[in-house]
Amino acid sequence: MAHSYFVIPKVVRNNCNYLVLLKLSGDRELNMILKENSLGVDKRQMLDIYKYATNIKFSPLIIDIESTDDNKKYRKGFIEYLNPNDF
Repeated sequence: MAHSYFVIPKVVRNNCNYLVLLKLSGDRELNMILKENSLGVDKRQMLDIYKYATNIKFSPLIIDIESTDDNKKYRKGFIEYLNPNDF
C-alpha cells in the first residue's frame, strides 16, 4: 500500500494484478496511471468510472489488470462490478 502510485518502483507496479485506487488529489495522477496501464477504456470512460467508484469516502475503485472480461475488470468496492459501456 502506498499513498502515491509513483513512489512504488516500476518493476513492482508492472507485476501487480490489481490496482486499488481511493480518491486522488487530482486528475493529473489518474491520467499518469492511465498512460502507464492499458486498461481497455478511453480516458473519458475511465474518469467517469473512477469518479463513480470513489464518490463515497473510502470507497475504492478496484481494477483487475489481468482480466480479459470487461464486465469483471472494474469494481466499486469489493462487490459492485462496473461495466465500462455504462459510462
